[in-house]
Amino acid sequence: MLTNPGEWPEGATLDAVCDAVTLDEGREILYLTCAHPETRSAAEVRVRFSAGSLGAQLDDLPGTSGLQVSFWNPPAGSINCGSCSDLSIRDAADELIVLSFARWWFETVPEGGGLDVKGAGWLEPGSPEYETWSEPFDDIRIRNVGCAPRASLRPGSETETPLAFEFVGDAGVVAVYDRNLEAGVQVDGAQFDVNVSDAFFRGPLTCGDCAVTEGVFLILRSGS
Repeated sequence: MLTNPGEWPEGATLDAVCDAVTLDEGREILYLTCAHPETRSAAEVRVRFSAGSLGAQLDDLPGTSGLQVSFWNPPAGSINCGSCSDLSIRDAADELIVLSFARWWFETVPEGGGLDVKGAGWLEPGSPEYETWSEPFDDIRIRNVGCAPRASLRPGSETETPLAFEFVGDAGVVAVYDRNLEAGVQVDGAQFDVNVSDAFFRGPLTCGDCAVTEGVFLILRSGS
């Protein structure tokens, strides 16, 4: 994800009021016009999605007004920003449209254990904002459910262990594993597509600075 750092204050923005303007031809960038939090003038905010991560879920979004957009705007030239992909977009009725999360940890997840990913990385765990950031999704965790290690698909180790991205849907607990997509999941009566691009921890590291555990997911309201 990215914003326009020359026009927007650095750091966290909770619920900027925005209008969706357009999607690029490849459906990889969503262009928004948002009310600047200080001047209230219109400012362009761009949201970039990973190639191939979108289907038709956001095709009807351009022209929508009154969106509530929460994101982190990194300083110009920053690298390795661990919370820069944490994003929430809601409509004027506070219904979730987009939820994105990316995080890196420097420890493994023990079997049966999990990591809380309910809130954005730039929110204080336990705060009211953290607790409600992902609604209607609740108690979202990346869990080690005992998958066997496999040959590594990414650099940094010879083996890696897949994890599960877990949450409670209307039909019960849903688990979506590393590099998997679960379409049409019903949560609080709405349909969502859940794309987990990364949920794993590495075996013995072969690099000195790699994060041990990674979790990256994208939730899109189906047909929004």
